[in-house]
Amino acid sequence: LPIVPGSYAGKAVVSTAKAVRPAKVIAQTGRVVYESVEGNYVGMTTNYVSRATYWLKHNRVIRPLVSNVPVNVLLRGVEQVFIDARGGPKGPLLVNKINSIARSVTKYREAIDIAKDFLNRIDVIIK
Repeated sequence: LPIVPGSYAGKAVVSTAKAVRPAKVIAQTGRVVYESVEGNYVGMTTNYVSRATYWLKHNRVIRPLVSNVPVNVLLRGVEQVFIDARGGPKGPLLVNKINSIARSVTKYREAIDIAKDFLNRIDVIIK
């Protein structure tokens, strides 16, 4: 659930077809890989509050997949693992237009392997 500032400062929100209502707070700090609640977009941010606010203004709600990723280079790898698991950008499941890490980058495979190892260590199941 996203955390947004403004009238809902410090509270998570749940988007329903009719309204946005306060919900239980879930703290998301640091580097976060997230998805849209529809599951058709994967992104990353170092400011989850700001990103959730942006998406909410565009009538979309995001939810975290992995939070507190220790370094930015790992953040890109983790995001790419989730993008790949959904068929890649421009695939039938995602509206993402680009990869987080281009497949042409010489260290692409290494970055993916490191990200998968990190996800395994924190018991995250890729779906």
